[in-house]
Amino acid sequence: MLLAGHSACRQRTELIELPAPKSDVLEKVHHSPFALDRPAIALGLVQAGAELFDGINTRRYVTNPLCKVCTESDPVSRFFLGPRPTWPRMLTYGTAEDVAAAYLHQYMRRSSHKALRWLSPAAPLTLTAIHVFEGKRLLPFINTSCNSVGPNLRPVPLLDTFTCVPTNPPPTQFPPRSPIPGQPVGPIMVIASSELK
Repeated sequence: MLLAGHSACRQRTELIELPAPKSDVLEKVHHSPFALDRPAIALGLVQAGAELFDGINTRRYVTNPLCKVCTESDPVSRFFLGPRPTWPRMLTYGTAEDVAAAYLHQYMRRSSHKALRWLSPAAPLTLTAIHVFEGKRLLPFINTSCNSVGPNLRPVPLLDTFTCVPTNPPPTQFPPRSPIPGQPVGPIMVIASSELK
């Protein structure tokens, strides 16, 4: 009887699996400091497209055979690229600018400051807008053909448009000079020395 009671008191030893407690804090995923995330890559590709558009139009403008005086007019680009940008210089400068803007965007997006996170797309979007504006500004100068207006004409940039001027302009003719004081002489007027006192 004692044996029967002892075997009846034996407990079952089984493991009961309990669910793990859920934590409100997400685990930090450690990325390489050089890995770019998707939003940074997307804005970088948009900016690269704008830089390519600006680069193609700048190169076509500078190498236009009808315009011998066409040079880079943007002072910042002129400092880095020179007055007549070449493809190697434009690709090097554009790639460095694009990569720097992508990393700046990513690090600002991951900042602990809300204002920096909110302003993170400002740098790539501003640079994209500048390159689109500069590339679009050069379009009227590129496809300029003064031959349809008349023979021996060449385009000359004039603010946001162009004008066709003769390739060999005639010398400017002034009216004959008048020695009489007080009378106009071409674009200037002769004043007698007695009138100055």
